[in-house]
Order: sequence, then C-alpha cells, then structure tokens
Amino acid sequence: MGILDDENMAKLRALKNKMLGRDEHALVDDENKAKNMHYAGIKKVRPLVVEKIVKGKRYLEEQTVTKRFWKHREQNTAETQTQSLTPPNEFRFRDIFTPSKKEDIDLCIGLDVGTSTTKAVIKEVYADNDAFYIVDFGKYGITGEEYLLPTYLCEKNGIFSLPEYGQPHTCTNLKLNFIRSEKNADIYFRAYIALVLRYIKSWFVKKHGRDDIVKNKNIIWQVNLGIPSVQFNNDGDNAKFLQVLKEAYYLSAFSDISAKSPVMEEDKTALNIVPEIIASIQSYIKRNDISHEGLYCVSDIGAGTLDICTFRVKEDAGNIIYSFFKSKVEPLGTKEYQSALFNYKNAFNSLVAQKERVIAAQSLDHIVTDEEDYLVVEEIKQCQHEDVAKYKNKILTSFKKVLFSTYRERDPHAREWRETVPLAIGGGGSAIAFYMNLIEEDLTAWLKKNCGDHFGYRRCRGFRLIDVKRNQKDFITENKNIDCARTAVAVGLSYSIDDFDDIKRYYKESEVDAITLDSSKDYEENYISKDQM
Repeated sequence: MGILDDENMAKLRALKNKMLGRDEHALVDDENKAKNMHYAGIKKVRPLVVEKIVKGKRYLEEQTVTKRFWKHREQNTAETQTQSLTPPNEFRFRDIFTPSKKEDIDLCIGLDVGTSTTKAVIKEVYADNDAFYIVDFGKYGITGEEYLLPTYLCEKNGIFSLPEYGQPHTCTNLKLNFIRSEKNADIYFRAYIALVLRYIKSWFVKKHGRDDIVKNKNIIWQVNLGIPSVQFNNDGDNAKFLQVLKEAYYLSAFSDISAKSPVMEEDKTALNIVPEIIASIQSYIKRNDISHEGLYCVSDIGAGTLDICTFRVKEDAGNIIYSFFKSKVEPLGTKEYQSALFNYKNAFNSLVAQKERVIAAQSLDHIVTDEEDYLVVEEIKQCQHEDVAKYKNKILTSFKKVLFSTYRERDPHAREWRETVPLAIGGGGSAIAFYMNLIEEDLTAWLKKNCGDHFGYRRCRGFRLIDVKRNQKDFITENKNIDCARTAVAVGLSYSIDDFDDIKRYYKESEVDAITLDSSKDYEENYISKDQM
C-alpha cells in the first residue's frame, strides 16, 4: 500500500478536523447523506424579514435564517438539471427567501350561543366595507330558517355530534346548565361550541372559498363569543367562559369529540368573550348610523334572559364615547312566557272540564241554551290575570327600574325624557306580539306619566323604536327571511375585538356617578297634569 492510501487519508482528515474543532461523525453523516442523494451540501445564511400576526395585528420582525440547500453533483443536461435542482422534501432558494405571494385575510366569527338557538356571522376584520356572511347550518338548522341552529347536542357511544333538525337529541339547556355549574355541563357546552366552530369554518371554505375575497388567501380566524353581562362582570364566570372557548377551539380541529378528548389551555388564535348586550349596542350603532349624541335604551329578549341597558353616546374629536347608566339581566326570557301560557292553558282546560260536568248534570233535567254557560268568559279572564299578568308585571318592573333609575339618578336632564327615548329590541321576543304590545302600550303609558320635564311643562312622548331591518342590506346569504333582531348580537360580535375596546372600557355603571336631585322638591307630587287644572 502507498503512503497515501485510503486508510491513511482518512486518518489525516480526522486529525485535521479534530485540530479545527469539527465533529467527525457529523461530517461523515453529511458526506454519506450527500453521496446517497448524489447532492453536495451548501449552507446559506441570509437575513429575513418575517411578517407576524398576533391577535389580528401585523408587525415585521427581522430574523437570521441558516438553511442547508442541495446542489446536484453530476453534470447533466439542462433539462435534467432543471428537474433535479430541488431534491424531495426540500425548497428552492427562491421559495425560502422570496416573500410568499399568498396574502392573509383576517376573519372574525361572531358566535351567539342562545338558550334555544345559536346564530353565527362571519366578517372580514380589516375590510373597508361591511359585509356579513350569515352562516347557514343546513340540515342542522331549523327548516326554513337554517341560520338558526337549535342549541342542543347528541351523545352516542361517548362521541358528541350535532343532530339533524328534528332528530333526537340528548343534551339541552347547555348554556344555562354551564352557568349554573351543573354536573358535566362544562363538557357538554365545550363539545357543542367545538362542533359549531368546526362546522362554521368548514362551511365557509366550502361555500365561499372560491370567492375573490378569500381565494388563494391564508385565513386567520378570530372568535368573539357572547356571554350574559352578569357573567362578564364576574371575574370567575368571565374566566370560565374564556377557558371553555379556548378548549373548544382547540377541539374543533379533532375529527371526533368526546368527554375524554384532550384539551389545551391556550391557543394562539384571537379568542374573546363579549357581553351580549354590548354586542347588541355595537350592532345597532354600527349598522344604523347612530353616532350622534344622545340617550339610548337597548334590550335583548332571548329565550332564557331579558337584558336591558341604558347608555349615552357622545362624540369627542371624532371618537365615540359611551357612558353606561343602568343595566339589568333577569331570567324572564320567552321560555318563562311559554311556561306562563302553559299554566294558563292547563287552568283553562280544568275550568272547561269542570263547567262541562255542571252543564252535563243540568242537561239531565232540561236543555241548556245559555251560551254564557259554554264560554265561561269570566273564569277565563280570571285565569289569564293570575298566570300571564304576573309574568307581564315582572317584565314591566324590570324596564321601569332601569329607566326610572336612569331618569332620576344618572341622566335626568337628557332631552330624550322630554321627547322620545330611542329603543332597540333584539332577540326572539321582538317577534312576539305580547312583548311589543307590552312596550308600545303599558310601558309607553308609564313613561309618559313618570318621566319628563321636572316642572311639568312637557312629559316624555314615549319610545322611538330603532328599525333593525336595514341591517340586512349587507348580509351575504341565500336565506331571504333573516330576522335581523335575532341576528343582532351575532352581527355585533363579528366586529373585531378592537372595536369593543371603548365600549368595554366604559361598561361599568359604577363609573358613572349618580346625580342627586334637589331633595326639597318632589317632582312627582308637584307635577300638575292638565286633568287637575
């Protein structure tokens, strides 16, 4: 063997690498890898400006990237070289250091999980114009009103799913049970939100993925979940809702969701909770051009709760400032009204049955011809007074407490008390004649009598209802019968969380000091109406 045979050459290379502080094993591995792949390694170090997005906000960050690329060692034809420049699972140099042409688009999901139905709206966060994608829940939504998804869940063999409309379901009252901390309520509520979010994202990509607005773009999702204002003002409940939203969003990527599904505490997606009444305010103000100064009242009549809030809008150097005066949440939703009607129906049927027995006994002696004996009008009226009127008085009392406290202590000098008070009604209750008659008749009569000028020259003329139907002009949906009042919360939630900063900042009625009126005057007693003159 010669002095420079393979063995001696290997020893010399090893000695040289050791003197230079190189890792011989790593070099051998790289060399073998290059030989096996027929490529030679080239290490490139280049500066790179990376665009990052955190909670929907973009910023640039400088980084230094070290990357090993591969170049073919053999001399091939031009065509062969073109095909083999990039080995399997490697990127071309220009693919790494040339900014991607695929743009990002930020989309916010406004998720309104109601006691009876769930509504969802998607909006582009940084769009110049408002466009709202109303989520169609298809076979899972109410027939003819597919934008309304019943808030119930199905569990079979430990796996949760959304049942098709009209099909059996196993879990109801998901939201109320979660608020009450019922057994396993957090698992059911989390699973439901996860399934809904998974459906929403999949639906949007399938339905609108080829639209120009999102075509060939990278979607960055945000989610705003509406919660009752009482829970939002409670730090413990606030954290509980936010935690279940984070876990649900993580689970929404799973193919199967069960009670034993692993959950993650944090997610980088912008996930937020917003009081439902605040979302309503956002919807009415943004969508109805309510930007001028004034006093407003907003109410949401849902299936489980009645929300009422009074606030003032003020413009300062082009910015809108909110002053919240009084808010109230009561468990007086439409389900409570249905319960009152159910009790009324049972009592009515009992009266009728009793009357029929009396008539049947009388008929043994003579023919009964008096129609009053069959109609039992007085008994029915008495029954209605006891069942429905009691619920009606609870509704009126809630409104009166909010309005009168605002009038006497928070904003007594507002011109609206001598003119009309703007009122927006949202939720399913707005479509029920019982509630609208209550507001337009009973509550309006009370407002005219008890609120207005302190010296009696002019009293309030009632309410000025804010028409929410104009919200539909920017809806993107195939459903022609969207109830704007029922989607108001979801529309408001679909705005970026940045738009809620000012509202949430002032949403503490304690921040507004109460105004004490002159105690030497009792304006109610001193007021002389026209009837007394």
